[in-house]
Amino acid sequence: MYAGTGALGIEALSRGAAHAVFVDSDRLVARCVEQTLGMLGAEHFEVLHMHAESTKWAPFGPYDIVFLDPPFDKPDWHNLCTLLEQSGALANECWVYLEARRAAPDPELPENWETVRHKYAGDVSYRLCIRHASKERKINA
Repeated sequence: MYAGTGALGIEALSRGAAHAVFVDSDRLVARCVEQTLGMLGAEHFEVLHMHAESTKWAPFGPYDIVFLDPPFDKPDWHNLCTLLEQSGALANECWVYLEARRAAPDPELPENWETVRHKYAGDVSYRLCIRHASKERKINA
């Protein structure tokens, strides 16, 4: 979600992801990602021109990994994570990568999401979460 340059999804495909879906609300960005994937000879991908906050991408799931790398001034993390959780698009044990400005408050995550790793790099805060099928948390971070 928030495909941008497509780098995260392209990296996932290069490392063996069976399929990748790139979502961006900017038509030009979506077109550029599609062209880049074509130039790289990538297969097994879809580029969706829509807002990440839409639930229309849910039928393309279930997703095993979701990358959320929005522009730093955009995310309403609680709303976005809640929509994602309620969409029915996530696999039972889904990994979710979130990236935000370091100064941003920690996101409110759904009860069944657990932060496994949280680090900083310069002005960037990033975290890796696992979404459990039930509300029971399984990992001690």
